[in-house]
Amino acid sequence: MLLCCLGVMARAQDAQPEVVDLIARLADDRWEVRERAQRRLVAIGEPAREKLRQALLHDDPEVRARSSAALISLGETFTFALNCSQSDKPGQREHGRNALQNLFGLEEGKALSVITPEELSRANYGRRASYSASQPLSCPPPLAIATLEALSGFPILVSAGAAPRWQTAMQASTVSLDLSQDYTQPQYAIQHLRNLLARTLGAEFSRDGTLEICPLRVGQLTLLFVCTQAEIPGAVNHCASRLIAQFVQGGLPSGEVARVLAAAVSLDPTRLSRLAEEAGKATCAPELVYVALCSELNDDERRSLAKLSSQQVRALLGSRLWSCLRVAVMALLAMEASQRAPLLNEVIVGSTDSMELLAALWCARGLDLTPEARSRVSRCVTNSQDGIAAAAVRWYSGAPQISDEDLKLAWKSAEVLPVSSAFFSAALQLFTREDIRPRLLASAREALSGRFDTQQALAAAVLKGQAGKEDLARVLERLNTAQDPVLGGRLIALFEGCSELTDAAVERLAGGMLETDAQKRRRLARVMRLCDRALLKRILEVAETRLAATEEKFGGKDKAAGIAHVMAARMSLLGFRAGLGEVVALETLMEALKTASGNALREASSALVDALDEAGLSSTLAALKKAAPARFIEIATGAYLEQCRRAVEQGNREAFRMASARVNAVQTDRWNWQLQDQLAQLESMLDAMEGGARRSELLPSNPFLKSLKVE
Repeated sequence: MLLCCLGVMARAQDAQPEVVDLIARLADDRWEVRERAQRRLVAIGEPAREKLRQALLHDDPEVRARSSAALISLGETFTFALNCSQSDKPGQREHGRNALQNLFGLEEGKALSVITPEELSRANYGRRASYSASQPLSCPPPLAIATLEALSGFPILVSAGAAPRWQTAMQASTVSLDLSQDYTQPQYAIQHLRNLLARTLGAEFSRDGTLEICPLRVGQLTLLFVCTQAEIPGAVNHCASRLIAQFVQGGLPSGEVARVLAAAVSLDPTRLSRLAEEAGKATCAPELVYVALCSELNDDERRSLAKLSSQQVRALLGSRLWSCLRVAVMALLAMEASQRAPLLNEVIVGSTDSMELLAALWCARGLDLTPEARSRVSRCVTNSQDGIAAAAVRWYSGAPQISDEDLKLAWKSAEVLPVSSAFFSAALQLFTREDIRPRLLASAREALSGRFDTQQALAAAVLKGQAGKEDLARVLERLNTAQDPVLGGRLIALFEGCSELTDAAVERLAGGMLETDAQKRRRLARVMRLCDRALLKRILEVAETRLAATEEKFGGKDKAAGIAHVMAARMSLLGFRAGLGEVVALETLMEALKTASGNALREASSALVDALDEAGLSSTLAALKKAAPARFIEIATGAYLEQCRRAVEQGNREAFRMASARVNAVQTDRWNWQLQDQLAQLESMLDAMEGGARRSELLPSNPFLKSLKVE
């Protein structure tokens, strides 16, 4: 080994005279001489590196430029490139920025590219607004931008030309953010961001050319680049220059672009490995650590990176920039709990900034807080800002011990916040803990007779498997007026495996089959499907009697068949009876499928899902396709759409995926826009019911903040 090292050193020494001569030739008047010299320097390799770095300070711009190009060809280090880019010497500064652009793969056509309008159109085909019970969010612009970034997952970068107007927009008092849109679709995020800027800036928006939002792809990440009209033709180059300029600037600007640069460098495993190695050194610049934290490293690799100081983490937490908050959280998670706890205790006790406090509470879950910090968490549970209250309750869900007073406070807060709130999702984690549920049974039963939707939805989760006949009777009464589908789903889930109901409840369910309100009828049918067979038969017997009386009232079964809710009840009853094994009911239903049309055919198609199991439905539709191909598409579409609706009601994403695929497969020779819209709405309702559970828990999927300051 020693001999090998000595040999390398000797060859490097031997090459030095040639290297000096070649660098001198880089200033030659003849292009071909300069070109050959540069290529030879690259061929010499590592022995030429030191002299080439010295040549960055040469008086001749040509020598500086060619030395820089040779160093980049050899492969520059992140640390040296960053140091050079921050130099006051033009040659070093230019080399550093060019080298960084190369290291991050930001040259045209590599990691960075424009997303074309055609691609956007394909991504949004058949998509519209998502389901949400949330009201529009009115908040200061920095919170609106943070919320948009959180909901979409798209970082926002502002060009140098657009920066002055952007800063003006951020000074507005309040803006409105429509929370019903599906911002994971770039087109909606772009449209809303443009509208937000136009409303805030007024005439300034179009001064010297309107501001534009250019969607760019950076590795696997979508970036929204806010720029001027003049910058659009060279958007990729302008974006690359802006990314490097902010990275070199250090501090919060470098934290803001760290995630984007990480997405770029993660495309090249070799460069990512080099970055991780350099960022693991104690003397590494924090800018490189920011990028490494956001890159595709595993937890152990992140823990091996150089640690940021408490001051640096606090600066990121207090930045009011969502991208910087992400970096701060990654840095906190890379620390040992013993290092993380003191810092977060300090923030929780003393912070008055809503975004900083939100991130601190979110990261503190599972940590043992000081009495002062726990007292602040307790006060935060009742905060009027949904995100703060949710993060506080989330901390309690990970705490080993919770006092009765704190539990009562959290339960009381459910009177104020809606079912669509972040608080509801966090409270579910707390109240359904096995050690917490028994302590809340009495409060949950009392809540069923109350008037607060969120409390009742939480009560349903607490009482699942514990509800008695009287509890379920109250639930049926509440289902008659409940408007929120999440609340309805939680209440209905209480009937799973139900074997006994009061006579009044049986009458209510039987009568529900004849409801004129289709939504109520559907809810009560869902309840019936959860009951055991014996109870279901009892309900159906009562329903049959009531249906016969209603048909008689309208002049007999044939005349009553033209009444929408009576016809729906008949089809539903046939489906249930066929599902219980009654052959005559199944034969009657199949006959209806052959002759019915319009609403009757749709109701009969839906009833097939109750009548047959998965295999039976598949074979029946396959036979129908051969026997009556003209009716097959409508019947199969109706049955598979019903499967989609039930998958959403059950919160079963895999079942929804399979059923929606069947719906699309049936549409062999046509594209039904309305059908695609129904599927999109159903999927977004499923998203809402999951309460953001599919999203990463690095930070909340929606901050739900309306004020920059904490009350």
